[in-house]
Amino acid sequence: MTLNLQSNASWFFDALRVDGHNVWADQLEQRVAEELTQSKNGHLPIWTDAMNRLPECADSSVRIQGDSVCVCGSVSETDRSQLADVLRAFHPWRKGPFEYFGIPIETEWRSCLKWDRLAAHVDFRGRHVLDVGSGNGYYGWRMQEAGASLVAGFDPFLLFVFQFELVRRYARASSRHCVLPLSDADLPQRLHWFDVTVAMGVLYPRTSPVDHLQS
Repeated sequence: MTLNLQSNASWFFDALRVDGHNVWADQLEQRVAEELTQSKNGHLPIWTDAMNRLPECADSSVRIQGDSVCVCGSVSETDRSQLADVLRAFHPWRKGPFEYFGIPIETEWRSCLKWDRLAAHVDFRGRHVLDVGSGNGYYGWRMQEAGASLVAGFDPFLLFVFQFELVRRYARASSRHCVLPLSDADLPQRLHWFDVTVAMGVLYPRTSPVDHLQS
């Protein structure tokens, strides 16, 4: 089974089309398909196999507990042992912390520290949020819990997209949060659709951070 991001993010493309952005929605779906089918990343078969070994969990959910994004639910000890092996296939994890059925994931960054500085100053309630350079979606889960009506994460690194999907698989069906293998270069000019744009940790590698902010 291959990862079908178009299906997983269909709610996002549908929302764009409802608001008249049909052409851009079609372009994004095509770009996402190309990123997966034409990728020469040698880890793609390993990640796909690992995703296929994830156990089913009828009562699963994704919750914020303390500073962690937690995948919760009832799984057997056998499944938990297998999960530990699956999670290792997706290292390194940068943004976090995460916890997966009681298994803490060791992440390189304590992104909760940056979130705590931001959250008190931005009202996410009912907003359409674009998370540029979203990584594995840690901030997006926090934004959704803070009341965002939808969060679309763009990140060109497939590893981070898979890490997000590893969590999203166990989220409630009503979750309106996606991470797609795209960048801000895929945004049309003067879109005027997102209410809040977040770009955390992406300015310092830019040749011109000011141009990035203006775009």
